[in-house]
Amino acid sequence: YFDVEYRMKSKTGEWVWIQSRGRVIYRDPDGKPLRIAGTHLDITEKKKTEHTLRETDKRYRMLAHNSNDVIWTMDLSGNFTYISPSVFELRGYTPEEIVGTHFTESICASSMEQAVSGIEIIMSELKTGIKAPVRYFELEQPCKDGSKVWIETTAWLMYDEMGNPVEVVGITRNIDSRKKAENRLLAINKELDDFTFMVSHDLKSPVNLIKSYLAAISEEKTLFDEFFPKCMEQADKVFSYIDNLLQLSRVGKVIQEKQKLNLTILFRMYLKSLKTNVPF
Repeated sequence: YFDVEYRMKSKTGEWVWIQSRGRVIYRDPDGKPLRIAGTHLDITEKKKTEHTLRETDKRYRMLAHNSNDVIWTMDLSGNFTYISPSVFELRGYTPEEIVGTHFTESICASSMEQAVSGIEIIMSELKTGIKAPVRYFELEQPCKDGSKVWIETTAWLMYDEMGNPVEVVGITRNIDSRKKAENRLLAINKELDDFTFMVSHDLKSPVNLIKSYLAAISEEKTLFDEFFPKCMEQADKVFSYIDNLLQLSRVGKVIQEKQKLNLTILFRMYLKSLKTNVPF
């Protein structure tokens, strides 16, 4: 039996691809073949399609090999079947070290729940018969040197001509600088929230005292000479806080040096202020 492919010249002078299949059906007493029966099948269009697919695959692989983003494919079991060489720049691993591994090996513990949940959603959508939409993930991946890197991944399913899912395709991009900037911004916002709370308290305290002094003066005019200077003192504190806020807005950041603090002295000063600030 034989099955070979070769080109033959047709009656019109064109060269066509032929798939030839057959077998020996008669031999002489010495076993020498005397007659062969078989078929010829024109596979020219098939060969053209294969050539087109090879060229397309070649172009896509060239793009993948020269892209800064990491392009990858994964089977429906979650194992990488291809990953572009740019993974080395991102994580320090070669494609050979990644292909064949499960995707969970490329996810940090901090992002594992999100990654697994995303894949489970995609797989559950398959059971409904509805094509899954493109999914976006922000995940943390481990690098070969022990460090971590934040990445943004876009993933979608590929289907065959019958509409059946065959693999997952994804593009991964380095967003480590952006995530670190976002985390710094969150930390700054927290500092601002804490600072706002502190300033709010510090501003309310002298204002409340001023209101108390004025209320006392309004009820008893003889208290004017005693409480009016205290009102001015508290008003000066408010203006001092406002000046400090204006300076902070110009500088943008307060740098505080650590100093030793005597809590006993601080507590005594606090008790003294309570005795002198209460108007009644």
